[in-house]
Amino acid sequence: GGANGEEQIFARIAVIRETASHSTSRFLEEQNRRLRSLDNAKSTFLTTVAHEIKNPLSSISLHARDTSELLEEEPLDFSLMQENLRTIEQSVMRIDRIVLDLMDTVSIEQGRLSLSLVPSDLGALLHSVQKDFSSHPNSGNNQLVLTIQPDLPEISADSERLIQVITNLISNAERH
Repeated sequence: GGANGEEQIFARIAVIRETASHSTSRFLEEQNRRLRSLDNAKSTFLTTVAHEIKNPLSSISLHARDTSELLEEEPLDFSLMQENLRTIEQSVMRIDRIVLDLMDTVSIEQGRLSLSLVPSDLGALLHSVQKDFSSHPNSGNNQLVLTIQPDLPEISADSERLIQVITNLISNAERH
């Protein structure tokens, strides 16, 4: 009995080890698959961010170079220089918005994004976004038309964040 009992115990231990080894192996394979997927998502995200930043940087470079060349011409074309400077400023603001969005993304992921909820007039916020959009030079033939029900009640919102979200949605629609 004693030797046979020990053999059964060792056999059970061997089965448990093999089962644990199989489970561990499957778990590690699944974790590796998830890590590869996350790594691919990160690469796609970084490619998108690089592309989003490269476009306004190219515009800044082009318009700065053009303005520099204009300074060497006689007579000076101040209207074209001012147009170039406005384009440069808008491109810098676009990069700034992208960087702020990235910082917000990190804050959201870390659970640190704070909202400042205050009574807000949604109609006024939307009109503000519409005004910014209509002055945007890349709007082309697009026109943002608002139809707002009169006498909307105030909402509790973080006005800056809400404007940011609406502006991002419009910018995405404009590009795609």
